[in-house]
Amino acid sequence: METAYKLKFYCESYIKRNMLTHRFDLPDFVGYMEPIFRRLGYRTMDQKRRENILVIRLDGIGNCVLVSGFLRELRKNKPKAHITLVVNPAAYPLVECCPYVDKVIAFASGAGTAFQDIFRSAVDFCYRHLWKYPYDVCFCPQWGVDRSWTLLLSFISGARERIGYSEKVHQEKARTNRGHDMFLSRAVIGSPEVVHETARAFFLLKEMGAHVTDDSLELWFDEQDENVAMRLLINFMEKNPMVVVALGAGQACRKYPVEQYVKAFLQIAESGAGFILLGGGDADLESDFFVRHMPRNTVLNLVGQVSLRVMAAVISKADLYIGNGLDIAQMAAAFRVPVIGVLPEAVDKKEDKAVYSLYERFYPWKTPAIVLRPDHALPPCDETAVLGGCCTMMPHCICRIPPENIVEAYCVMMGYLRNHR
Repeated sequence: METAYKLKFYCESYIKRNMLTHRFDLPDFVGYMEPIFRRLGYRTMDQKRRENILVIRLDGIGNCVLVSGFLRELRKNKPKAHITLVVNPAAYPLVECCPYVDKVIAFASGAGTAFQDIFRSAVDFCYRHLWKYPYDVCFCPQWGVDRSWTLLLSFISGARERIGYSEKVHQEKARTNRGHDMFLSRAVIGSPEVVHETARAFFLLKEMGAHVTDDSLELWFDEQDENVAMRLLINFMEKNPMVVVALGAGQACRKYPVEQYVKAFLQIAESGAGFILLGGGDADLESDFFVRHMPRNTVLNLVGQVSLRVMAAVISKADLYIGNGLDIAQMAAAFRVPVIGVLPEAVDKKEDKAVYSLYERFYPWKTPAIVLRPDHALPPCDETAVLGGCCTMMPHCICRIPPENIVEAYCVMMGYLRNHR
């Protein structure tokens, strides 16, 4: 702890000096701290002790699902290592039961707040949790723009090797994360082609010489979570099929209008299907409208009422997923539940798909999937390069998908399920 205290003192001294100048000079900070880490023994290898590995993934819930296979394959390659996983607080319950790591820690990076506050939070977090372990390797699997200061935390952690994707992988990241390669000991470029985010994570392992024998995803919950899920579904199990529905989305432009969903699901309900509404509080209004306009006893509304792990347990019992919530779609894919996704990203969008396409980068992984998208983008989205294709603050391009397309996709997927059960 004495060494950790010294590191905290040096970091706080630097930030105090930085406050006087009102600027953060990244090369100056790296040049100031690197000799200190080396002098205190954090950048050296000790083959006499157990190997310590750190994995940092601070972005959304869906992205933590996409790194699940990475964690399994890392454990296969490093069976005796002590592995620590750092995630944001929202994703923590979803990885708390992960059998491939020794420790899971939540860190609120404070993305969007003043840098000095972020810096202090990172230093305090490392002092309390990370500096007691001299980490040999830190993996940062995030390929896209990093707004959570993942690489800063990696550098401050003291890890000897810090492996992540370079700021040079695309122009937007080069602008937003300028200079962040200095935090890494190995800045990986990878393929400039369109590659799924899950494959990007596995690529980091291969860069280290590791073998990837299984590229599937996983999710974990405990017996109590499963018991809760079964109690909730006890009067719903006779429904065939049981369809998980997600009406919410991280942005309003990614929400398919609930009135159009109702038109589609009224037809689907005639087949005897039951609908389980899942999601966070952002879908409260939509879920209330949905329940009011659907036939009685066809909808189980669990929006905002269950924990993330109970949600996972419910999804694992479902026959099909339909919705625009990418996080829940990734959870369904982890259980090989077939997915019908609804996205605002038009088919004819022409910007760099490797950077801006939610469809290409986050397509449901290793599960049967139909993703519905509008054929053409509406102005001004047709001339704007933005992640997800739609640049408005309301349902816009996504409204061009007719409800009949959802019904047609449902019929196709039901035919698949009948043939493959």
